Amino acid sequence: MVEKDNDIVSLMECTSKPTRKYLLHTAAYTGRTWRRTFVNIGIDEQIIENYLYENPREPIREIRYQILLDWLRNSENATLGYLSANLWENGHRQLVNELASMYREERLNEEPELEL
Repeated sequence: MVEKDNDIVSLMECTSKPTRKYLLHTAAYTGRTWRRTFVNIGIDEQIIENYLYENPREPIREIRYQILLDWLRNSENATLGYLSANLWENGHRQLVNELASMYREERLNEEPELEL
């Protein structure tokens, strides 16, 4: 069982928009409950149905990514923190742990700003 550690809390507090790599990772690992999870982050069920209907030959991972991209572009709540908190609440704790590791690595690799 994944416990909520400091990295996960930092991720859930993040107000930045999720980048492509976070959306791709989320699309790949939301599993069978992805529809319920997407509705819980504010994606309308009809949008989900439309993507599925209009893209019957696309891999489900790609459809999930496109739906998340639509959410990113059209939702005021589309932040990495909001996404990860909802994933956590919907039982995707291992996925949130992986996203938190990605986020931690990004922060560690940031160039520190020099004081003038």
